Amino acid sequence: MMKNKIWIFLIFAVFLIGAVGFWLAKFTPLDAAFKAALLYSFGYDGDSHNALIEIARWLAPVTIAGWLLTFFESGKRFLHNKFAYKKQKLAIYGRKNHQKIHPKYHILEISESKFENADIYILFGNDSENNRFLRDFGDRLQNKIVYFHTSIFRPQLLNSQNVRFFSMNENNARSYWKERILAVSEANAEISVVIIGFDKFAQELLYWGLLLNIFELNQKIRYLIFSDSSNFLAQKERFLGLYHELDKINDEVIFFDNSFRANLDKIKNATRVIVCEDCEMVIGDILFALPNVKIDAITDRKLTLSAYENLDKFVNIINFCKFDIDLIIDEIAISEAKNYNFIYEQKFGDKNLDKEAAWQRLNGFKRYSNIALADFNAIRKSVIEAKFPDKKVKKSELEKLAKIEHLRWMRYHLLNNYKFATTTSAENKTHASLVEFEQLSQIDREKDENIAREFLLNLGYEIV
Repeated sequence: MMKNKIWIFLIFAVFLIGAVGFWLAKFTPLDAAFKAALLYSFGYDGDSHNALIEIARWLAPVTIAGWLLTFFESGKRFLHNKFAYKKQKLAIYGRKNHQKIHPKYHILEISESKFENADIYILFGNDSENNRFLRDFGDRLQNKIVYFHTSIFRPQLLNSQNVRFFSMNENNARSYWKERILAVSEANAEISVVIIGFDKFAQELLYWGLLLNIFELNQKIRYLIFSDSSNFLAQKERFLGLYHELDKINDEVIFFDNSFRANLDKIKNATRVIVCEDCEMVIGDILFALPNVKIDAITDRKLTLSAYENLDKFVNIINFCKFDIDLIIDEIAISEAKNYNFIYEQKFGDKNLDKEAAWQRLNGFKRYSNIALADFNAIRKSVIEAKFPDKKVKKSELEKLAKIEHLRWMRYHLLNNYKFATTTSAENKTHASLVEFEQLSQIDREKDENIAREFLLNLGYEIV
């Protein structure tokens, strides 16, 4: 609106300059105004009697063109806003470099000094900034959906009714394993995954790899961790301090104190090589020593490795999403998680609860257990479809899937530092079901079998 007013003012000012110029050239006031107006339509082909006419002659087309562009821009914005009411309003705080247009949401930008009413809020400042925003605008955020980015806490440790905590490192790690499924089979159950770099993202990658990559009962995946960072020792000690039940998991995590360059045999024989730090230098060194090794490079930068021929044959560049609305809201996984929880409640819990009520009464830890199950089944779906294309599964396979589901459930609890005890206590982080599948009670075995059965039936499989 302000731009429009400025251009209109300039058009009028140029008109006055032209009219005065023609009046000084001895034209009547009416003729002077008419000829000044002709300047805007390129209809004046007479002489420039003085400098004022010449100035107006050049400025008139410029000002009219500027006004027309602004007018069309305003019209476009008006139409966008007119139809945007059909979309949900999504307000973003704490980030300037974000998606401006989304097919489902009308994007608004907010700050401490500029609050907008919206349906959904994404708080992407640091933890203290996000907490301050919640405190200052808590009353106006009542009954709104709020996504709170945290880089300090694990989201499943935080509980709130309308605030949903998320971490982009975590979301990207989950997305990676769902898109880049490992090739593990009963015949090829012992594999190794090399991760080079151990920053916060790589730590999430390892955590979710341990949680989601469960394919066979006899599998042995070794995660080999390297880093050239001076912080590697502190990063390793922090990780091992956070997850001190790792030794209870069948898969193995091995940290190497020396460089990957001294362990090229491990790189050469790995099923997957993932580079998370100093991508260009690390990839260059690997390809120089081992030209045919395939690498996943996870980076938020554009790599300039043009010196290597056929680079795309060996390096799969995966863009690290610093901000992705769909990845943050994660509707598919949340919807699937709610479905799994509702099925469980109908079979083993309170049959009077509807799906949303059953979800709302869960704490963050139990919600995340269902989200992890949704992620796990997204991976398992691809594996099952490849393994059983005829849509028929034997009962023995159903039992195997139930045992694998129990392994997944155990890993989720072990990676959250639960221990076995005869008495289950969320406060003490103990659980009586942290035992082998065969040692479970009949009701607990039925729970795992029910999850596996519902999963197969939802995919259209027949159990024979």
